[in-house]
Amino acid sequence: MMDKAAIVETGVDKLVELIKKEKKIPIKSAAIKLGISASIVEEWANFLEEEGLIEIDYKVTTPYLIYKELSKQQLEQKKSQFYEEKEIVARKAENALDFLDNVGEEINNIREEFQRFKKDIEKDIENAKRDLKELEDTLTSVKKKEKEIEEEVLRGNEATNRLLQIINKKQKIEELVKKIDKDKNELRDEIIRLVGIVKIIGTFMDIKEDKEHIKDLQDKFSEIQNKKTNIEDELKELSKQIKE
Repeated sequence: MMDKAAIVETGVDKLVELIKKEKKIPIKSAAIKLGISASIVEEWANFLEEEGLIEIDYKVTTPYLIYKELSKQQLEQKKSQFYEEKEIVARKAENALDFLDNVGEEINNIREEFQRFKKDIEKDIENAKRDLKELEDTLTSVKKKEKEIEEEVLRGNEATNRLLQIINKKQKIEELVKKIDKDKNELRDEIIRLVGIVKIIGTFMDIKEDKEHIKDLQDKFSEIQNKKTNIEDELKELSKQIKE
């Protein structure tokens, strides 16, 4: 690979030779002949003018490069001075190019690192989206289950209330049955007593009123017996409901 300083030196030498040959040439024409940009030719020309090797003559908007005739001694002196300064400039240019190469490499490394970081972030975002979706599905499932439990508890409360009502009703009926049994027994005892009395004194006195009284007691006993039967039927139905 050709040294960068040598490239610059060769280019300036060619420019000097071209100007010397043409005596006077526009910057644009020199750039075309050398195959480089006009801005580089102008930069070299400014340096050569400072060194006294050429002159730049501005005609309206077109700058011309003019070769200065120097003695051989002046030419050698200028040439020596020029190459020294040119070498310094070339080294600076080379350093600048090396720096730019290093910076460019750093930029490429940073760009690659950024691309890797970007891919990692995108992957993390996708994972987070998937986790969020799973969490939302789980939350929906939990809410649905919670609602089912609430409905089940509500049904359980209704069943409990119904059971309590049945138990209360059963207790009241049982108490009523006990009372009826007590009344029935008392009534039966009274009837037996009266019947015994009738048998003893039936032939000695008019027992019409006692017979009517006995008839009323018998009717009352039958009525109580019917009520007891009805209550027993209700108890059977109630027991059936409790089993269900």
